[in-house]
Amino acid sequence: MILNLLSNNFYGQIPDELCALTSLQILDLSHNKLFGSIPKCVNNFITMARNNNLDYPIAFIFPSLNYSYGPIEGELLVIKGKSLEYSTTLRLVNIIDLSNNNLLGEIPKEVASLQGRQSLNLSFNILTRRIPENIGDMRSIESIDFSINQLSGQIPQSMSSLAFLSHLNLSNNNLIGRIPSSTQLQNLRASNFFGNKLCGPPLTDNCTINYVKPNIENKRS
Repeated sequence: MILNLLSNNFYGQIPDELCALTSLQILDLSHNKLFGSIPKCVNNFITMARNNNLDYPIAFIFPSLNYSYGPIEGELLVIKGKSLEYSTTLRLVNIIDLSNNNLLGEIPKEVASLQGRQSLNLSFNILTRRIPENIGDMRSIESIDFSINQLSGQIPQSMSSLAFLSHLNLSNNNLIGRIPSSTQLQNLRASNFFGNKLCGPPLTDNCTINYVKPNIENKRS
């Protein structure tokens, strides 16, 4: 249920075999030297695909040592940009953190199918192309950090439907256009959108564009 390998010197690609961990609830591979793309099979994490209302404590299982269950006392996790320790509420936490690596390519649309996830951190990588249009499917998401990448295009309109979103950092990418309108997005700090070509609240640029009137006479001649 928990795979926390942050701050090591692991390198290479994220293996597809990782997707066989269907009960995975917390995946933290941050601060390593991983490269390659994010596996599309992440939608196999079926526990993350539903709201987590488990009524039993999270536990490690050590079958080779003849142990049945060993309760976890706590786990240090980075959520909403802050490092916090979770203990009694750990069973309710549902996150993926792949930040601070060298991951390439696009963010697979399969990531957005994990509707029960609360936090997704892909910051400090080399991810390109657009943010998946179906990002709004993550109905329970509270924190998204895609900062310090090379993402392009517009912010998907579906992101405005994320009712629980309280932390969003899209700074330092190649995003363009108007920030979608929603109570959540307009209440965020403007600095979370810096380093792009975005406009609209909470930024001071109101997206005003001075259009040049076409020369109809020249076209007719």
